[in-house]
Amino acid sequence: MEIFDKKMWLPNYTEFIIFLIVVLIAFIVLLSFKYYDKIKQLEIHDYELFLFRMKRLGFSKLQIKIVNEMIGTLRLTNQLRFIKEPALFESILEKYYNTYIKTKLEKNAQVAISSDIITIYDKLFFTAEYKKPLNNLSEIEINRMLYFATENKDIFFGKIIGRTSKDLTIKLFRNEDELKDLVKYKTIDAFFIRSGDAEYSFSTEVIDLLKNIISLKIPDNFKIEKEFRHPYVDTIIPCSIESIESNPEIEPIPINGTIFKINENEVIIRITDKLNYKKKYNIYFELMDYKFSVNLLVIANRTIEDKNIYYYTFKFEDMSEASKNVIKKFIAEHL
Repeated sequence: MEIFDKKMWLPNYTEFIIFLIVVLIAFIVLLSFKYYDKIKQLEIHDYELFLFRMKRLGFSKLQIKIVNEMIGTLRLTNQLRFIKEPALFESILEKYYNTYIKTKLEKNAQVAISSDIITIYDKLFFTAEYKKPLNNLSEIEINRMLYFATENKDIFFGKIIGRTSKDLTIKLFRNEDELKDLVKYKTIDAFFIRSGDAEYSFSTEVIDLLKNIISLKIPDNFKIEKEFRHPYVDTIIPCSIESIESNPEIEPIPINGTIFKINENEVIIRITDKLNYKKKYNIYFELMDYKFSVNLLVIANRTIEDKNIYYYTFKFEDMSEASKNVIKKFIAEHL
């Protein structure tokens, strides 16, 4: 083509097709980079959410490391699936034990990390709210994870799948060939953890073993290794306290104070009046638009002499379920 006596280049059909292909490839590459960047951003967001949930549940750095190792062994790209699906956790226990615990740790360290593993399971799949302490082992929950240590400190992880007043039925997460020798032990030491309550241990006998299902005798006694103290949340909440009088004709005198700290079971109150340890009290306060009226029992006190200020620690008594739920929600949002 000629314009003003000058020839203008026009691509032929083949050149035009090549040009389109180059543009299309560049466009596809650009879209690929955009897609890859979007995927990476989603992965980063999911991992940050995963870490947030782990920390919110009170996981230690070691426990987070254990979870990451398990996820890596499973080759999961979505970490959130692992903390939502108990079956994934259970499926990796045998391999994790053989790969990390048995081959890389000494016997004493194996026991310590086993305690962390059942703690992780408990925090992930059982609510970490306050639990009433067990009166006997027949009250233990179905699906609770525990571990056994034999006389030579071999570790076995298991999950309770059945119970009666006399025995526990437990599914073990080990190869059946490795379980055959369990029946030869006269006693097995078992350990489990209930978040919001305590660490428990007991010694027992093997009743029966069928493949990877073991039956254990429920012993008469068990041991509480460690009780968990609930964390306090700092607050400045006005309150009023009245003594509970045995004589209905006596009019109680309200004492105004400030709730200084609170947890699910206890409250620390700052007042300027000295209280009688022998008496029970009732507290009135408002939290999250909910009005509380709860009985209290004095369990400790601290005094600042020069300012005549008393800090009393009270235990909540006979609290309604509605009141408990409000306090649990408040603590969860402020920890």
